Amino acid sequence: MRSRPRPSARKADLLATLSARGIAYKSFFISNMILLQGDLALVNEMAARADVGSVEANTAHQFVLPRPEDGASGAAPLAVEPGLIRIKAPDVWALGFHGEGIVVASGDTGVQWDHPAIKSQYRGWDGSVADHNYNWHDGTCASSPFIPPGNNCLWQLVPTDTNGHGTHHHRHHGGR
Repeated sequence: MRSRPRPSARKADLLATLSARGIAYKSFFISNMILLQGDLALVNEMAARADVGSVEANTAHQFVLPRPEDGASGAAPLAVEPGLIRIKAPDVWALGFHGEGIVVASGDTGVQWDHPAIKSQYRGWDGSVADHNYNWHDGTCASSPFIPPGNNCLWQLVPTDTNGHGTHHHRHHGGR
């Protein structure tokens, strides 16, 4: 379940209560949420608290990965991808901004660092040797009581995507 504390409430009070009762949780500061597991009694207890704004199910979703279009190959695309057009990237490029000197971070489960669209711009790549020290973050194995069953959660030594989507997805279709 996800518990959203009221903005005016002290989240620390709720966390202290959960800790004192030995209830495992993960606190998210950006979204002001707390992820915890429990039975219906705990759901009702959380919902009745004055310092909790809402209690929601943490529903799992199964996404269908896109398939490459007919004629697609591992070669670099010849045109700007539709997502970049939707966010108006070509308009920004036309103003002379191309991202030089900008560090991009990913909040997802991983990135294939040697993907052709990334490798030459990867901060840890000098053109011949990769140095991953302090150039990436392994977001898949953060210390959490909620690591999904079956996730071996081995700390990765290089940027990777253990969930099989994102840039990693291209490897399965010949587009390394």
